[in-house]
Amino acid sequence: MKVTKKFKFEMAHRLQHHEGLCFNIHGHSYVVDVTIEKEEVNTEGPETGMVMDFGNVKEIGNNLFDQLDHAFMVNTDDKAVAGFFRKQEFKTYEVNFEPTAENMAKYIYNQLKPAFRDVGINIYNVRVWETSTAYADYNPIK
Repeated sequence: MKVTKKFKFEMAHRLQHHEGLCFNIHGHSYVVDVTIEKEEVNTEGPETGMVMDFGNVKEIGNNLFDQLDHAFMVNTDDKAVAGFFRKQEFKTYEVNFEPTAENMAKYIYNQLKPAFRDVGINIYNVRVWETSTAYADYNPIK
């Protein structure tokens, strides 16, 4: 059985190796779909009939997404801007990869996996919508 929780946040980034507009600092209204799975729904307790209460899914997800919201995600190798943002009081989130939708989907999956695993839930898929028409999926199980 699978269920999906949608998360929304605003974040800026840039792609230091891109040859187009994404080379520039810019932002997106990100939407992330986190799909979790379990063999069967719970048969007892407060989550009877559920894979997991959506409020609990939200709590786990927001531990990460609250850090990303209104932040600038920067690759630590991006010497042109990483140092500047470190010296300012801007909200930054440093990563060791190019902040593409593809890499972010994998990163989010790996960041959330332990918390869900601790409560007996598998993450089936993470979908990062960079725009309303473009997304990247990460699912290492398939």
